[in-house]
Amino acid sequence: MSIRHHCDFEGIGSEHQIVADPRVSEYSEMSEKERCFILGLLSVYKPRKILEVGVSSGASSALLLQASDANARVHSIDISSQYYLDVWNNVPKEKQRDTGFLVGQHFPELLPKWRIYTNGMVSSHIEQIGAGIDFVLLDAAHGLPGELLDFLTILPFVTEDGLFVLHDISLNLVVQTKSIAPKLLMCTVAAVKIYPRTKLEHFNTSNIGAFIVNEETRAVDDLRDLFLALTLDWAVPITDYEITKARKILDRYYPEELVALYDVATKNHVMQREAAKQAS
Repeated sequence: MSIRHHCDFEGIGSEHQIVADPRVSEYSEMSEKERCFILGLLSVYKPRKILEVGVSSGASSALLLQASDANARVHSIDISSQYYLDVWNNVPKEKQRDTGFLVGQHFPELLPKWRIYTNGMVSSHIEQIGAGIDFVLLDAAHGLPGELLDFLTILPFVTEDGLFVLHDISLNLVVQTKSIAPKLLMCTVAAVKIYPRTKLEHFNTSNIGAFIVNEETRAVDDLRDLFLALTLDWAVPITDYEITKARKILDRYYPEELVALYDVATKNHVMQREAAKQAS
């Protein structure tokens, strides 16, 4: 059974100067309280090998780099090499900024402890990053398979008591969206769960949360629920190459019965993807 653990991580994190640094807050897609929550977790758990999925401007990367110990290393993955808002806003290609541009622009002294991987999903880079990951921030596309597949791909490379942080776990309460992967993972995973004290205005819940991996998290019966959740309709199109790349990792680290559920999910996705092509 999951345990809900409460602590004033926001209060601890508020002591960091970077939380209100305008160079970060200008581009951050988290509230100041959410940034405090992450900083508090970093202060208490002192991770050594940090993985970030979803980089955007690099605002969260800067938080992770600045607040982690000097001997910690941060590995960041993003599917795009260009800052996604520049792409969405049709900024001319020659003027588009690189994903994570904020770190090099404002915090160049932190670059030695950072490595960024772009143009690929988690499955394209996780083996290169390797084992020993003890802190993961998942804040990417949010549409299924999203954080569900990211988590299952990352889990074999995480330490016994590794910590995952999920952002936008209540996004569907604020806007009409199919971006439910973070909430689905947070609700389904078997783990020690951590929530901040601050809740969304008008809602009795928070938009960020975390959980600590334990024996239950890796138990086949509990993992089955997550693999079953993958069979829901996917909102984000995944290429055949990415499907195959992820399957190779899942096949290497999970029982055949669970990988078979992934195959069901991908078969359904391919059928829907092809039907959408024909309809257009």
